[in-house]
Amino acid sequence: KAPAADRTKRFSPRTGLRRLADPGRCAILAALGSGGPATATDLAGRLPITRQAIVGFFCKSACLSSRRTDL
Repeated sequence: KAPAADRTKRFSPRTGLRRLADPGRCAILAALGSGGPATATDLAGRLPITRQAIVGFFCKSACLSSRRTDL
């Protein structure tokens, strides 16, 4: 795999739409849409998806904030 910086350079709208079509990713986005901000651990507790898979989704989509906030 290419380093993360190289992967983000190759991002295209088509790639993004293909990733969003994944049922697991749809479930993550639906949970965030209905429940508001959440940590990967919170989402893993609500969904049949591992915490690692959730973090991987956010890293690939460049949506992850590593900053801690009060939810």
